[in-house]
Parts: sequence; C-alpha cells; structure tokens
Amino acid sequence: IDNTLSIATEAISLSGNDFNESRELIARKKHHVIIDTEGFTNSNWNMKLLNKRLAPFQLSCFGYPGTTGNSNIDFLITDEYYGPESGEFITEDILQLSSACCGSRYPIRNAPMPRICPSLDRGFVTFGSFNNCYKVTPLAIKVWARILSALDESQFWFIRSCYSSKRVQENLIKEFEKHLIDAGRIKFVDNNALNMPYFDCYNELDICLDTMPLTGGVTTLDSLWMGVPVVTVKGPNMHQRISSCYLHHARLDQLVCTCEEEMVETSLRIATDTDLRSRWRNNLRAQLLSTDIFRPDKAIKSLVEALKESCGRST
Repeated sequence: IDNTLSIATEAISLSGNDFNESRELIARKKHHVIIDTEGFTNSNWNMKLLNKRLAPFQLSCFGYPGTTGNSNIDFLITDEYYGPESGEFITEDILQLSSACCGSRYPIRNAPMPRICPSLDRGFVTFGSFNNCYKVTPLAIKVWARILSALDESQFWFIRSCYSSKRVQENLIKEFEKHLIDAGRIKFVDNNALNMPYFDCYNELDICLDTMPLTGGVTTLDSLWMGVPVVTVKGPNMHQRISSCYLHHARLDQLVCTCEEEMVETSLRIATDTDLRSRWRNNLRAQLLSTDIFRPDKAIKSLVEALKESCGRST
C-alpha cells in the first residue's frame, strides 16, 4: 500500500461507510476511470458498487483471478504473462499492460533475512505450502506425493491457521496415504497459535510446491521474498497463472512448469541442488527488487497508455 500511496494525489477510506454513503462519495468525485482490485476475492462489495456505473470506464485488476462476469466492468487488466490463452469466457475486454500488472506491497520492511536452507541442518528436504486449504486438491496431493516418494525422509509442511482443523488434517493425511505417504511425513503448523511471525515460517521450508489448478498469489511472492523457490504448473486460465506471472517477472522461468510430470522433475532437480537453493536464499530478494513487480510508476505509466488507446477506441 505504501508504494501505491507514494504516487497517489489523494487517499480516501470507505471504512465505516454503508453502501449508499460509499456510492455517493465515489459519485461526487466524478472519476473518469475506476479500478477494482478485489473482485469476489473477499466479498462482492466492490461489484455491487460498480454495478451502479460510477465512472465511464470501470476496470478490474489482479486481485481476482478471472472474469467478473459483470457487464459494467469494461476491461480486465492483464500483462503478457497473466492473461488467459483465450478470451472466450471473458466478459470484459482485455487491457494488456507492457509492465507488470501484479504490483505488490513490497518491499516488506519488517521481514527477517532468509536463513540457510533447512535441509543443511535437518539432513532432508522440507517441502510445504502456505496456500489456503481450499486450494489443495487431490491432483495437487497426487503430484506432491510423487515428489515425496522420490526423496526418502523428505517432509511436507502445511503452514496456515486453517490447517489447525482436525477434519482438514484427517482429510489431507488420508489423501496422502492413498499414495503411500506415511502420516509422519506430513506436518501441520498453525503459526498464529504458536506465536510464530508469518515471514519467519518461510525459513522452515526448502521449497514451496504450488497448488493446482488455483495457484498461490501473495504467498508465492512472500516465498520468493524469503528466498524460497516456488514450483508451479501454468495453465491456460488466469487462476492457473497467478504464480507463474510472478515467477516470469522475477526471471525464474525455470520454476514454471507446463504439466504435472514437469513439476515432479523440476522439484526433484531443485531439491538435490543445494548450491542453487542457497544462492536463491541469498540473492532472490535483490533480484526481485530489480523487476517491474516493484515499479508501480512503470505500471501506472503503462496503464495510462493502454487506457488512452483502448478507451479512445471505446468512446
């Protein structure tokens, strides 16, 4: 948010306002363009507001990985890595930026520095995921189990408060056991209950394995910020390209896979290359800071240029 505010001329909070108050406040500003960055990720509040057509041009951005299906949203902001292969099921027009559309809240000033790879202390590789439990599918576990099967003593850690649920734990363990992975190799960490700072938890993992088909989002960038590689499978749709968008912009194309088989091969190759993982641990943060992900000025300039061209055609 600091990056955004640094280039804004005014910031107005709608916190505490009801729907009508928010709508009237926005309408009085007479904006030419309104950009939604939430979609349906947390609620449909923004969609309800934008259903009132509060600006001539209304856009949706990176916060929701797909079409809104809302006829009052004119454009979907993407870039060369994030946009879907086909616009067949997209109700909006695609507005492709020449810069990164996945701008972030970084740099994180209170995040600790990455520590050495845990495998150097433990003697085995620790895989894991910070993604929300609703993103974990039988397909993901099947692929993760193949990776664990190939590396004796390796473990998989689920780190998030939602994994404190005994029902969730039982279901995940049963799914791993279908693929002959012993329950003792699966760990569940509720960092809130253990009073473990969020970013410190990344120092417990060697490699993050992405969920599929819905990939990680903020957790992927958090992982890279802490020097932990994320291996993902890139699909044809936007919800399958969130992680790969970050990874491509971060110049980590080797972590983007096109199929499950490639994910297994890539994960095993990285797991056995301690030198590579150690270099990432030491250098990824600086590498990220040199990319467009951390250049909101470039994103805004690209957005303005794209809007001028596309909105000019639409008027």
